[in-house]
Amino acid sequence: MGIVAQYITKDDFVFEVYSTLYIDWGFRIVSPKNKDDERTELYYSPSSMSNESYGHKPNPRKYEDWDEAEKASFEGDDKAFVPWSQKDWKECLECEADDFLEAYVLPEILEKYDS
Repeated sequence: MGIVAQYITKDDFVFEVYSTLYIDWGFRIVSPKNKDDERTELYYSPSSMSNESYGHKPNPRKYEDWDEAEKASFEGDDKAFVPWSQKDWKECLECEADDFLEAYVLPEILEKYDS
């Protein structure tokens, strides 16, 4: 399991994206630190984030939009898409943080960490 990206929310939840043997990205959510400075794994899945939606974007040197790059990819251009940078991953995880918590962690568990 190689961590591709990590993001810590303003509420101290840790999100980790990692590559796996699956086509999709693995995703893990870890709790904020407790009084003993320990964390608890709240969610883990080795294929949680779809490769079709996360991790790559149109090559900015060649294509301006997704559809154009996708068409080129289908026609054999193996450089139509490029991997996300750390900045891309951080922006995604930051933007979707609340949605990930709501989707993957039970409300009664989240209540324990409300400030």
